[in-house]
Amino acid sequence: MDDADDGVREATCAAMEVASGKKPGCVVEACEVARATHRSGTFIDRVVARASGGSR
Repeated sequence: MDDADDGVREATCAAMEVASGKKPGCVVEACEVARATHRSGTFIDRVVARASGGSR
């Protein structure tokens, strides 16, 4: 979700949102680890919100 290509970021984020429906705890943990290496937390925040029961 840190790729230079907008399409790749959106596709990865969408896949993580789907995964968060199956294993929300694992997805949140992976996102929090990745947060330190990403230029922006926008997509991570979106996935974490979905995993926590929120919407986009």
